[in-house]
Amino acid sequence: MRKLLLSNSAFPSKFNASSISSPSGITKQEYIKNKIIERINNYNPKLKVSDIEYLNIKSQFPHLDFFQKYFGVIVEDSEINDSQKEFYKDEEYYVWKSADKLFVRKILIYVLMSLPKEGSRNAFIAQSFFPEAIDFMGYYASSPGFSIANHPIYYINYVDKKITASMIIKDVAGMIVVGIENIEVFHQIDQLKNVPENIKDFLVKYYKDFDLKNTLYSTADIEIDIKNKITKIKTDKLVIGELLEYKNDSTTYNFKGSEEKFYWMRIIPLIVLSVKNAYAIDYSELEDFYNLNKGNFSPKDEKMHRFLVLIQFIKKIVKGYK
Repeated sequence: MRKLLLSNSAFPSKFNASSISSPSGITKQEYIKNKIIERINNYNPKLKVSDIEYLNIKSQFPHLDFFQKYFGVIVEDSEINDSQKEFYKDEEYYVWKSADKLFVRKILIYVLMSLPKEGSRNAFIAQSFFPEAIDFMGYYASSPGFSIANHPIYYINYVDKKITASMIIKDVAGMIVVGIENIEVFHQIDQLKNVPENIKDFLVKYYKDFDLKNTLYSTADIEIDIKNKITKIKTDKLVIGELLEYKNDSTTYNFKGSEEKFYWMRIIPLIVLSVKNAYAIDYSELEDFYNLNKGNFSPKDEKMHRFLVLIQFIKKIVKGYK
């Protein structure tokens, strides 16, 4: 039996926060649940997901202690014999007993759920994708290739309004090039079909500020030299007064709000796509930012630590491509 497990800290209450109207005779929660199961199985008929459960996922999979409320897992439950128990526990599966029978729960796919409503365009993807994406990079640092995790990741968008905002579509396309598989529950988005793997085609399709006549795309965050196949990560805004601010003691730093998430969203897809296109990656500014500023943050600051994880991930995929 296969199920989708969602965090009970957010679901099913987030379903009820949706603006969708359910048909007569069925609750909004049950309607959305059924449509999600239907779309997952249409997308991957081999899965045959039968139900959605809401629970504390970390209680069953303690190694996923970085999971936040918008992440879930598709699992497979099966019966085992007692001699297999320790093997599965060592492999970080969930093992439990019921009616004198022993069962094991195996993770097949990680799931990222959308927000229930479109809301802020720059936050729609970033707020639900991070910080877990960075934490995955750290936890699965030894895994090969460009993937940020050791299992597929599905992004499930159950917003009932068809998304037309170019910023959100660009961010979803960015997740796709990073390796996230996109599942639209209620409305299909034509612009997300056939996402280009060529970096110039990708910029042409999703970046309104990219001029097709140019061979250089440059912002405060990233510079892509198409002619010479070099991508440079920039840190122009990683300074006090922009993405950083002083803490109350006026000596140590904080990131403003969730600004670090938006920065990651702007650079990570283009970094991964650049590597896939055999571009050289110049991450020296990002490395300098971390080395020069880590002492200005609290040692317990998780956001700054995630910048180190990102740098290590970039090094890994650059080396892996070579």
